[in-house]
Amino acid sequence: MASATLLSHALQILLNPDVVLAQQISKFIQTRPRWEQTLLSDIPGVNFVDPNVYNEVLKQQKNVLLSVRFFNWVRSQNGFLPDLVLFDMIFSRLVEAKAARVAKCFLEETLFEP
Repeated sequence: MASATLLSHALQILLNPDVVLAQQISKFIQTRPRWEQTLLSDIPGVNFVDPNVYNEVLKQQKNVLLSVRFFNWVRSQNGFLPDLVLFDMIFSRLVEAKAARVAKCFLEETLFEP
């Protein structure tokens, strides 16, 4: 049973290269204190405003506060288009984490209405 799950996971990675990239980005933002300043140069050639990329990074990132930091960084990049599904996902994770202040700021900054 475990080998079937492992095979399924490996197949998913092969079919979706964004998963591997998202894992790399997620690890990077977890281990670098001021990653916002160097992400573009340390992981060059990535279209961070591509919804497939940022949504996958946010799925991989377990720390909701790092997710919000990444979201704010992506949002500041040229070409970012607001995504209500993304807003809902982040807001829901903030509520689930009982991060009320951050959730309130998120609503004010994005003008998102859940």
